[in-house]
Amino acid sequence: MEKDKLSQLLREYSESKFNRLRDYYDGRHDILDRTFDDATKPNNKIISNFCKVISNSNVNHFIGKPVSYSAGDGASDALERLTEIFSLNNEQNVNAKLAKYASIYSKAYELLYTKEDENGKVYPAFTALDPRKQGIIIVRDNTVDENILEVVRFYNHGNVQKVFVYDEETVTEYDATEDKLEFVSQEDHYFGEVPIVEYNNKEEDGSGDFEDIMRLNDAYNILLSDDINESEYSNDAYLIIKGMDVEESELDNLKEKRAITVQENGDVHWLMKDINNEWKTQIKELLRENIFTISGTPDMTDDKFAGNSSGVALKYKLLDFENNRSDKERMFKVSLQKRIRLIFNFLKKQGKNFNWRDITLTFSANLPNNLQEEVEMVEKLAGKGVVSNQTLRTKISFVEDPEKEEDLIKEEEGTLGLDTPDPDIPEDEYDEEDA
Repeated sequence: MEKDKLSQLLREYSESKFNRLRDYYDGRHDILDRTFDDATKPNNKIISNFCKVISNSNVNHFIGKPVSYSAGDGASDALERLTEIFSLNNEQNVNAKLAKYASIYSKAYELLYTKEDENGKVYPAFTALDPRKQGIIIVRDNTVDENILEVVRFYNHGNVQKVFVYDEETVTEYDATEDKLEFVSQEDHYFGEVPIVEYNNKEEDGSGDFEDIMRLNDAYNILLSDDINESEYSNDAYLIIKGMDVEESELDNLKEKRAITVQENGDVHWLMKDINNEWKTQIKELLRENIFTISGTPDMTDDKFAGNSSGVALKYKLLDFENNRSDKERMFKVSLQKRIRLIFNFLKKQGKNFNWRDITLTFSANLPNNLQEEVEMVEKLAGKGVVSNQTLRTKISFVEDPEKEEDLIKEEEGTLGLDTPDPDIPEDEYDEEDA
């Protein structure tokens, strides 16, 4: 990339949207900046952080149960090496971070690079990039596929902005200041493609999980805060004394004794604001309902989730929630496959010729599972020639690694010395020595 073009991209980049979204997730909402002309008025700033609830609920539902990986025939070596690399990189934690960043910002980015293990052997590493700390600019071609040509990654380091430009073969480093862009170094990375993976939340040009309800959350915050303000107004209400002359000393006695003698034709009462609490409650309930409906997230405090529902009934209640998860899975799967492809590209340089298509990914919704229903399904399909045993294992919620589970079964059979007699040999002809 030419330095003039790079300088222009850096000048045009803006992180204001990322900062605002993160503020709302962290509970720094607009109401915190509310002021009144009358400084004596109560100005409570109560925040009900639906944004965080919605993001956390969707992320945990989607990736709370780790992605499981299995391999086709003849690809056990590929899966074993991939599992080792995933373990070195704490893959489950990286996936959770990527899902969270995508939920908040609508996109997340992952960098692949190299590290050395305790034996000095180089292996592929990967990490999630925090959009608040590192900027990412993607340069694509003009084809219908919009292929990634280059990616610019940059962050502030003291008075210098560190800039890295990745293409299919190299990573080029620059130091940027206000008036110049200085070349630092260029190295090969050996991943065969641009080693940065983009993770979209639900759509390529979509939004985060709570972006569409931020204004509704603002309205709810205002209503709740004003309720507290009006409560304080009531505590500071005016006492009206009508048709009576009261000395200041008598008012002091009134405060202490909490009693007053009313003269004939006199009257004493509080000046109170007439508040329609029922109407305000209805508005808050309507806002709350719209927040969860628009975001496709269930309100777990709702009465419809009470009782002991079956797995199927629960899924009907969570249909929009499941649709969100399905959209996330569809986008996330493509990105995870690219991660595996990049890793295998690097391993090929080390003499390991693995095919990323041999690795199958399985996602599982993080919901209360009806184990009895799962067992019944497996029992009905096992041995019927419809699906393989390995596929059935991926449908059992407590089996995280179907491949490892198969190995454990074989190990147990070997340890126990299980050897089933040939059903074609009559029992009385079965030689004990063959047993």
